[in-house]
Amino acid sequence: MENNEPDPTLFYEGVELFNAGRYHEAHDCWEEMWHVCSAFDRNFYKGLIHCAICIYHATRENAAGANKLYHSGIAYLRQYSNPYRGIDHYLLCDLLTQYCQPLLTGATIGPLVTGSKPCINLRKDDGSTELFHE
Repeated sequence: MENNEPDPTLFYEGVELFNAGRYHEAHDCWEEMWHVCSAFDRNFYKGLIHCAICIYHATRENAAGANKLYHSGIAYLRQYSNPYRGIDHYLLCDLLTQYCQPLLTGATIGPLVTGSKPCINLRKDDGSTELFHE
């Protein structure tokens, strides 16, 4: 792995794809960033990747994969101050927890998710939060 600064357009593209429900494509953007980011940022991108693929698996009724990635994704993100890189990841983790409630209460078949799909909110410099749309 190289230690370069990743292309920031990939970051925002990943956020946009995530918010559009295109989780595997968001994963691809962030994984490309993960390969070139600093050692300090690697777990942050890994957390975003795991959260995206958790939802991907949950919506395809893969309980084991979704459950594993839910826990690891949240653990990776919680290592960072909030917000980090503009992402209010505490809110993202809360929304993911609500969405995956059936999975987290032991569902292994049928719907593993409920309610609205989580969206990533970015914090502006003034501290306010907004949903990212381009």
